[in-house]
Amino acid sequence: FDIETTYIKELGRAVLYIWQFQIDKICTVIGRTWKEFLDFHKRLKDAVSDALIVTYIHNASYEFQFLRSLFDLSTEDVMVIKSRRVLKFTVAPFEFRCSYLQSNMSLAAFTRKFDVKHQKLSGDDFDYRKYRFSDTELTDRELEYCVNDVRGLVEAIKAEMARDNDNL
Repeated sequence: FDIETTYIKELGRAVLYIWQFQIDKICTVIGRTWKEFLDFHKRLKDAVSDALIVTYIHNASYEFQFLRSLFDLSTEDVMVIKSRRVLKFTVAPFEFRCSYLQSNMSLAAFTRKFDVKHQKLSGDDFDYRKYRFSDTELTDRELEYCVNDVRGLVEAIKAEMARDNDNL
């Protein structure tokens, strides 16, 4: 899972303009609003009943700041290693785990280390100063940049698990 945001200097806060959710190597789900994410969450929760879906976020501490305002979380739902450093949190059916803290490297380094098909794309081509909103039409290259993050993360996690003879 990953989100992309625009920082609005005048508001002093960031706003979501796209979210991506990679389901194994099967498909990528994309949404542009938090309402769409909440609808996706509800549908998935209804589909899997009581099962937990292990979901990796590269730098879960950032996404947590947004998701905590959308869900009623208790202290038992969140594991931190220190203030503002979230290791994992649960919003059933998701158990969000921080792949940044697990790998101890940037997403670019993580995807490069495991030589995955969908490498983290260069941020040099992606103007972070550009204001993007949920209704902003994204170019094919901007969409590719967003989608590669979740595809590459899944591939790197799976490669690491294969190397370590690990399974969920």
